[in-house]
Amino acid sequence: MLKRIGTLLLCILLVIPASSIHAQEKNLISKEWILYFNTIHKASQFQHDFNEQVLSRSESVIEATFTEKKLDEILHTHPEIVKVEENLQKALTGYIGKDDPYYPEQWALKKIAYDGSGLANQSSLNQLIGKTITMGNDSFLYEEKPFSGTHFIINLESEHIRRLSVELANPQGNWKVEVRDKQNQLITQNTSLYKKIDLLLPKNLPDTSLSISLIKTEGWSENPIIKKLTGVYSAIVAVIDSGVIEHEDFCDNILYSLGKDFREGMSQPIDTNGHGTHVTGIIAACSQNGIGISGAIGGALVDVIPLKALNKDGLTDDYTLSRAVQEAIDYDVDVINLSIAGKGTTEFFEDTVMEALQKGIAVVAAAGNGNEDTSDVYPAKFPGVITVAGIDQNNGKVKRSNFGWEVDISAPGINILSTYLSPSYKELTGTSMAAPYVTSAVAYYKSLHPDLDFIQIRRMLANSALDIGAKGYDIYTGAGLLQLSNSMEEKEQMDWLNLKDGQPIDDKQQIVIGFSETLLGSTLLVFKDEKFLLTKKVEKMIETIYINPELFTQHDTPLTAVVVNDKNQILDMSSLSVVNTKSVIKTGAFTDIPNDFWAYKEITKAYQEKLINGYSDGTFKPSENIGRRHTMMMLSRLFPEKLPVSMNIPFQDVSFTTPGILPILIGSENGMIKGTNGHFNPEKKITRSQVALILARALGIDEGSVTNRYPFKDIPKDAEYEQAVQQLAAKGIISKQEYFHPNALITRAQFAAMLTRTMEFMNK
Repeated sequence: MLKRIGTLLLCILLVIPASSIHAQEKNLISKEWILYFNTIHKASQFQHDFNEQVLSRSESVIEATFTEKKLDEILHTHPEIVKVEENLQKALTGYIGKDDPYYPEQWALKKIAYDGSGLANQSSLNQLIGKTITMGNDSFLYEEKPFSGTHFIINLESEHIRRLSVELANPQGNWKVEVRDKQNQLITQNTSLYKKIDLLLPKNLPDTSLSISLIKTEGWSENPIIKKLTGVYSAIVAVIDSGVIEHEDFCDNILYSLGKDFREGMSQPIDTNGHGTHVTGIIAACSQNGIGISGAIGGALVDVIPLKALNKDGLTDDYTLSRAVQEAIDYDVDVINLSIAGKGTTEFFEDTVMEALQKGIAVVAAAGNGNEDTSDVYPAKFPGVITVAGIDQNNGKVKRSNFGWEVDISAPGINILSTYLSPSYKELTGTSMAAPYVTSAVAYYKSLHPDLDFIQIRRMLANSALDIGAKGYDIYTGAGLLQLSNSMEEKEQMDWLNLKDGQPIDDKQQIVIGFSETLLGSTLLVFKDEKFLLTKKVEKMIETIYINPELFTQHDTPLTAVVVNDKNQILDMSSLSVVNTKSVIKTGAFTDIPNDFWAYKEITKAYQEKLINGYSDGTFKPSENIGRRHTMMMLSRLFPEKLPVSMNIPFQDVSFTTPGILPILIGSENGMIKGTNGHFNPEKKITRSQVALILARALGIDEGSVTNRYPFKDIPKDAEYEQAVQQLAAKGIISKQEYFHPNALITRAQFAAMLTRTMEFMNK
């Protein structure tokens, strides 16, 4: 059943393409300079006056491009420039772009910070070199030399390959390659007019030898001569676009023979628009080949399958797109690039995209170019799709780039030089150009670690992004600017697919969460405002939960998802805050905290940092005492990095339904709190000395001595808490007054003040 049928447009339709670039000619005209200004204000004014020439600004330092003559004129009229240096170019890696003449024009590669360490020349790594080839009774070691034959066996030994290519020196028409296993069972086959036939093998193919048959069609006058055999274990990218041409700047990792045309009835996915060739070049143009540009993947082992779904005018529809996505699923690709966008969708298209995600295939989509909200833009809207917005050289949003809560990350999207028709090179602008940079990153990570799934990669992209907009997530740049990194540190296995930190939940009842395959069969626990909400068995990589928005009465409410195994050990945990825009926003000005209140600044700061909450009537009730449970809830917000490892509860008077169960577990596991006779006594009020002990343990400063001990008159030197109080006093967390009142119950105001001072100490 159709939700709404919408024609999808190329994401660059609203963009004016520039003419072909001649890098050497431009370099004779202008250079990049670093300009130093005497004030930030003067630098900002200069950026405004020379917006087109300014590449970026960092406070009072500007990167700009001018001819030497123009720069000399500027220096005579701008005395606020105190120093000028030529911006000497540095290659991001030892090989990427080294010999590619247009590389200096590729400003985007510098922005995404790809260093390529350890990846040089891997694209030419042929795992068949040195392997034994048997034909009849003869055998030889393959050394990439031509040979003639129509049937042979390759002994892979211990190698695993994913892509096998057979290239002929003398193609004479249509031909076919079949690959069989030891039992002579057909593994895969492909027929093509291209001189090179590519075949995808199943991942982790167990067979150690492959039987290859070349089948000629009628009309061949001579036996085929095999120019080259290639076998690699590569990451596979499906570029669903307007097709691709055979370009001078493409290596053998464009798998033309596997491509298909779903739009114009061609036997080959030939690009009649230019968009698909441009997108493909951003991903996979050859590096260090002395021609043209450098692709974003550099020397990574990545192959591209062009699937043509757009016609010469850049138009397509949901049905055609669904067929192309299904083809990518059948190929078991690692990532699908969809540089398209349009209003509305159909169940057919949605179901196909969701099938790809459920199978662990990453899907990257452009946000679109309408300078409008993405709430009805597809495929960007689909939960789980990695939606990419465009940024310019100054890290600002490309003017026509769409925005919204669907945006996950941003990448360069203006004046992007890449391969084009003829063949040629051309600059294009749009989120269509931003998306393939992110696709390149996904493929890059998969080439390094094939076991990564799209959930882990989503988290890696977000965690490594450069924050360039408002602090944290924002709807214009998402998690920030894409940054390529060789670092494969923490591999998070869970992600909120249609919810971001700070997103309104007023009318959102369906929440979609993604899970790595390793978490299938585990149990999901969801907590709202540190209170148990629901549980669900994790059966698929994408699960949906339903929450009544009326439960969210606070303006800002923490939502936490925890995944546990059958032993209640925590496998992964993720938290974010959701917003109820119908509730009143407090700024910290509680009605019962006047400006001259002794802890006004501390309470205001603690509220702004989300360490404390007020009451629904707008009060804080500073003189009220707090219990052990509330103490742990507030401390867990101060130490978000402290996480529980198990949901096994050590206290008889605490259960999953106890408000603050997670902070209580955190406190217990980290040695911050201790029970009495197996009981926690969550509502029992807590004294000032007990808080000092807990806080010192949380900071890890309860051991050691203090040189200058403050002479509190009511703290015995042999008291259990004496060392903790002295340590906190030395660090300015506890006020140095004549009496500490260790046995007095702590008030909400006193505890808020201690939290704020602790945060300030930690920030130092």
